[in-house]
Amino acid sequence: MADQFGLAKLMLGRCPSCYYNFRSLFCAMTCAPDQSRFLTVKDLGTSISFPNRTTVESIYYDVAEDFSQRILDSCRDVLYPGGNQHSLDSMCGRPYDKCTKEAFMAYLGIGNPAVPFPIYINMINDTSQYETFY
Repeated sequence: MADQFGLAKLMLGRCPSCYYNFRSLFCAMTCAPDQSRFLTVKDLGTSISFPNRTTVESIYYDVAEDFSQRILDSCRDVLYPGGNQHSLDSMCGRPYDKCTKEAFMAYLGIGNPAVPFPIYINMINDTSQYETFY
């Protein structure tokens, strides 16, 4: 999984808190032992490589609204190395100063062509049902 974060580290690594928050979003989705509390499979399919196996085609991912805002806030002013362009210009689907937490999460989940399958990120306010929540 570390290899998958190479581009994100290049774009966001100048700010450790931004990179950590960004990585936490995807690490929880992929590896958290309690992910059944905040992930739901939306669509299933059949593997092309292994026709007798079922694959996940899309998911719903519940994320605390304040965590979404903290990721955005920590990344808002991060610049590409060697340039004066904001990293969010490429990671939000709109200019960094017009990026909202809703637009950022939507782009990371379904608007980005690099996403392996659609991730429908639902921002929620009530996280009381979760012991561990990212």
